[in-house]
Amino acid sequence: MSRCQVVVLVAVMLSAGPAVLGQGGTGTQVPPDPQPPQPTQPPPQPAAGPTCSATDFHYEYTECDSSGGRWRVLVPNVGNTCTGPPPADTPRRGKECSFSCGSGEFFNIDQQACQRCPPGSYSLGGGVLFDHWEALPGGFTTTAEIGDYSYSSQTNCSEVTWEPKGDFIASGSGDCTTTLVYAANLKKAGKVTFTYQYIDDNTIFHVYVQNEQCQTVMDSDTNKWPDTTEEGKWKEESIDLTSGNNVIYWKTTGLSFGNERKPKPVFIKKITIEGVAYTSECTKCPPGTYTDQPGQSE
Repeated sequence: MSRCQVVVLVAVMLSAGPAVLGQGGTGTQVPPDPQPPQPTQPPPQPAAGPTCSATDFHYEYTECDSSGGRWRVLVPNVGNTCTGPPPADTPRRGKECSFSCGSGEFFNIDQQACQRCPPGSYSLGGGVLFDHWEALPGGFTTTAEIGDYSYSSQTNCSEVTWEPKGDFIASGSGDCTTTLVYAANLKKAGKVTFTYQYIDDNTIFHVYVQNEQCQTVMDSDTNKWPDTTEEGKWKEESIDLTSGNNVIYWKTTGLSFGNERKPKPVFIKKITIEGVAYTSECTKCPPGTYTDQPGQSE
């Protein structure tokens, strides 16, 4: 190789930049030095809510203790978004668990005292009343199944149930067994009273109560087979309830005996349960009615 060729080769190698030898002597490009990570922006902080005030909280009672008492404590309202400490308030011993107000009164937990209902409203005190059946009231459930006396294996009870009719609630018809259920937690012994219309003796109508152990007490006080009524006539029946949990069942079963005629349903227009906890507010009078006197019970 001539001197001129050596000079040219060195110049070419210098112009190609730095290189390292890999396997087989082949040159590879040196990677650039790693760069430090760039700082990231902190996530935005949520906007602070309004400062808490007394109106953001309300009083409630704790569960009853072994001595039959409870405490009144301050708790935040549902959906409360305020920030900061709650108002200073020491828990206070509340009314005994068996306490309830009288008819025409409601319980003001702030004052821990019963007060009369204002005009245009009413209260049962330590009871609840169901007499409007535009929809199934809260606390009620319904079930339906093929009756024990059904003559057809093709009976479909999936869409048969107790149905609210406005002024009353009606049981299912046909060979199905339909049940209306309500669970009541009583603070003291009370009773359930219902007003019904039951005109077809081809329908079996049974009303009974189960206690806290889910046991049915088969006696005349908690187990009723109401009498039939004339069409358009209403009758009242009552069942005694004990303190604690009571599950009340209104059950009907149709007996068609294979005939095309369906047994007629049972109607219930009013249910009253006495012995429950106090009511914290009075109920407004139904549309079309009004009372200008305070302290009304219905």
